[in-house]
Amino acid sequence: MLQWITSHNEYSDFFKPDFMIRSSYFYVPGLYREGEIAVGITISNKVGKAVKRNLLKRRIKSWLRTNQDKIPVGYRFNLIARSGATELEWQELSRELTNIIAQLNIQSFISLPYLLFYQPVADLNQAVVFTVMKHLKNTISLKHFI
Repeated sequence: MLQWITSHNEYSDFFKPDFMIRSSYFYVPGLYREGEIAVGITISNKVGKAVKRNLLKRRIKSWLRTNQDKIPVGYRFNLIARSGATELEWQELSRELTNIIAQLNIQSFISLPYLLFYQPVADLNQAVVFTVMKHLKNTISLKHFI
């Protein structure tokens, strides 16, 4: 279940992140936390006026709610908007957030002690199929299309 980060104490954890994802319009520090998904949204005054900041925040929350099944479990991250993010159309914002979540999925495979195999797929988006195998009592195979 998706949780929202709201308090200053929760945001202060991101001063020393476990990993960082950077894109053209967002900076995303993240933390590994077993069994939870928590998201914070930070949009400073430098990005735009209040109406545009609030619109961007509503759009991000809407996208995250509809796509929360794509977000890997075990992470807390803060979406920090950069200048120009308020000017994004819905399709561009959706593409940008999809790329961030794809990088988060890759980060989850790199950070965990799994056997990682990848195979390039001929696709317009240059999708990569990751097969992750974890050896516990049973062998679990997960495929993520990014």
